[in-house]
Amino acid sequence: MHSNKILHLISQGPDSVLEVLKSQVGLSEDRSRELFNLGALYLNKERIYDPETRLQAGDYLRIHSDPRRYQKPEKLKDCLLKETADWWIVDKPSGISCHATVDNGIENLIAWLSADLNTHFHITHRLDVPTSGCLVLGKTPESVRKFNKLQMNDLVQKEYEALVEGHLTLKGLVTHWMKKDQWAPREVYADERAETQRCDLEILESERLGDVTRLRIRLLTGRTHQIRAQMKLLGHPVLNDVMYGARRLREGEVIALRARMLAIETEPAHVLRVEAPIDWKPWLNQFRPDEA
Repeated sequence: MHSNKILHLISQGPDSVLEVLKSQVGLSEDRSRELFNLGALYLNKERIYDPETRLQAGDYLRIHSDPRRYQKPEKLKDCLLKETADWWIVDKPSGISCHATVDNGIENLIAWLSADLNTHFHITHRLDVPTSGCLVLGKTPESVRKFNKLQMNDLVQKEYEALVEGHLTLKGLVTHWMKKDQWAPREVYADERAETQRCDLEILESERLGDVTRLRIRLLTGRTHQIRAQMKLLGHPVLNDVMYGARRLREGEVIALRARMLAIETEPAHVLRVEAPIDWKPWLNQFRPDEA
């Protein structure tokens, strides 16, 4: 696991950032250039990629010396599900970021697809790194604004499927309260408390599959890690979601949570519906309770 180590320096005089990394931080030239290539360096709070960038006395340099890395999936173009005049709907793979992160500006779905298709995509909404499934990418900033307006007016429906540990027979509306906090894992409570936000989801289907349960879920409020945190509080974490108390079944950032369907009411009486294919067999074959 990466350490997320951040170094802070104030420049003492004119020099190149590359020389500062080698002389004051002790990084090799190869490692320094790797950090530049990843976009893990900031000068006066602006990301920089040029190792010969010059510093002046008093400049602030921030170095993410152990950036989180992501592996580009094979055949990424195959993830495209639907194209409209405004958007691409894609099937995001597990284990990768949707967009640039603070310590890695190039290893992400947006950057890879933009390069492969020789275009530029814009993020409209997000899926967690270990979550897969339907994701809408805007073709233009105006397309993003259009999608966001539809979401604000409750004209976008999102359904997920998950495999959770144990037998969960609960169906219908599930409400919890999430602590306002920027750090993961997110905490949720059964009752409303100070500095919390309401989390609503609806369990549409609950099917027992051996020693796990398959859930179909309609997400009603889109809090960060919402489904994952709510499942933990219910005592049925998503398979392999170690952050939220599940047993480890696989290495890497992969969990059995999938954005299965998006329904976008683009105009009255016209709904764009897109579904991502789901095959839970590999997960079900892998899950064996009480073996650890």
